[in-house]
Amino acid sequence: MNQSHENRFYHFKSFIFILIGSGFLRFILFYQDFNQLFSQRNEITTPLTSFKRLQEGLHLRDNGLSPYTGSVCHQPPLLLFLFDMVAYIDQWCNFGLILPQMVFLIVDLLIAILLRQITILVPTVLPMEMKPLTTSSNLPNITAALYLFNPFTLFTCIGMSTIVFNNLSIILSLYFSLKGSILKSVFFVALSSYLSTYPIISIIPIALILKEKLYPTTNKAVVGKSQSHFGLYLSVFGVFILSLGYILYFSYQLFNSWDFIEKVYGFTFFVEDLTPNIGLFWYYFIEVFDHFRNFFLFIFQYHIFIYTIPLGFRLKGHPLFYLWVLCAIIATFKSYPALGDTALHISLLPLLYEPLKGVRYSFIVVVVGIYVTVLAPILWQMWIYQGTGNANFYYTINLVFTLSQVLLIVDSLSVLLKLDYLCKINKNQGNSSSITTNNNNNVQVENDKNK
Repeated sequence: MNQSHENRFYHFKSFIFILIGSGFLRFILFYQDFNQLFSQRNEITTPLTSFKRLQEGLHLRDNGLSPYTGSVCHQPPLLLFLFDMVAYIDQWCNFGLILPQMVFLIVDLLIAILLRQITILVPTVLPMEMKPLTTSSNLPNITAALYLFNPFTLFTCIGMSTIVFNNLSIILSLYFSLKGSILKSVFFVALSSYLSTYPIISIIPIALILKEKLYPTTNKAVVGKSQSHFGLYLSVFGVFILSLGYILYFSYQLFNSWDFIEKVYGFTFFVEDLTPNIGLFWYYFIEVFDHFRNFFLFIFQYHIFIYTIPLGFRLKGHPLFYLWVLCAIIATFKSYPALGDTALHISLLPLLYEPLKGVRYSFIVVVVGIYVTVLAPILWQMWIYQGTGNANFYYTINLVFTLSQVLLIVDSLSVLLKLDYLCKINKNQGNSSSITTNNNNNVQVENDKNK
């Protein structure tokens, strides 16, 4: 018992040092004005997540205009309200940009704390996803450190990309689903859907995790499981619709206008701004003929959602892995992706350590990530500022980055399916051997009786 207590204290102390170190690193980067550099990088911020555009929306509101006047601000009203409150506090403290920067820093630290707690909870709720942790296991701290010191996470925080609030909402929904709270977990799924639209598909894996928590498959005493599960799923989707409706109505009350529907969600789905980013949409819709635009918009947007149902049927026994796959698909194929989207699904990888030990192309994925991180700014400089390159150079890097993420998804999924198949074979062999043993015992008993 003393040894176990000492291990827990040691790991907690290590975690505190991780938080302090990562917080200090972010503070230094903010102090050295790296945010001025990173906030202008199109790999880090997009028209939907740019803090400068959010500030422009607040400036318009302060001058009696709608924040959505023109085509600058595309942030949801709740984010405008949050930073309006921060600006109000700053009037009394006069900290300048430091106060908003501290908000981003605190959000990053909070995500790390939640990831550590999630790592502890997963083995108890989803034993098929992760083996029980020993008292000497340092995996919770590794998960937090991987998030805090991931370069993509650092770039996103220092660049003040508001995608971190979407990431926080998704992590909170995962945390509360592992705790068994339907209301809180589903509310944060609704909030993430409100902030970034695409996470609406994560409601299905969250519902499956809630099912595993509230009706564990090991509990044989549960009667009428199918009815209970149907009631649970009905409750989840009902709470989701009510939560999302309430958030949208509250947003309407903030500005007494529904303009944000078109400026936030219409802007996302119709891809009105073709500023280059690390995604696939911008280049394709620059080149496509106008009379084909709506057709290909539907195909590109539908592409993200089409995987949800078939993956749900196949991965219903692995809801955490299912959630990770959906996050990776969103980060790869959404209309305005950024490195913060990739940082989210990378941060969940330690939770899937057991099923993903057999991946074959992890080295290639890591090397390509480094390759893209280094070359993308160089090719952008050559294209935009020096005129020695063209859009094809930069788009090629985007294709390579997309390919690496697709390779990670396919490789991970193939490993999990192989493990499932092997487990099924072993289970069938175990059942057949036990049946054979029972039959042999019965024959032996009959022979003894005849004698």
